[in-house]
Amino acid sequence: MKANSVPAKLVEEAAKIASRLCEPDTLSIPYAHKLAVTAARNIGIQLRSSEELSYCVICRKGPFTKRGYYLHLVRVHGSLIRQMIADEIKRLEESYLGQTG
Repeated sequence: MKANSVPAKLVEEAAKIASRLCEPDTLSIPYAHKLAVTAARNIGIQLRSSEELSYCVICRKGPFTKRGYYLHLVRVHGSLIRQMIADEIKRLEESYLGQTG
């Protein structure tokens, strides 16, 4: 999957999970494919900071509040997160095809 075909909504949802504005198990995007939602969830969990005041796990800037970290991820690292989601979708597709084929 190409990164430019990943919807902005998936990037926003991954950033919400990373910033702890929502929990991974509550992620629901009605029009998105199940693999895309799983990829956004996985990337969001990978980008989570372990502290209350978050430091960016990509560039180490911070500290951020939850909302500030979300905005930072979407505005500064949106294209990188989009690529990460595309790569995760590709990885999930390959592992799925490996299990069925």
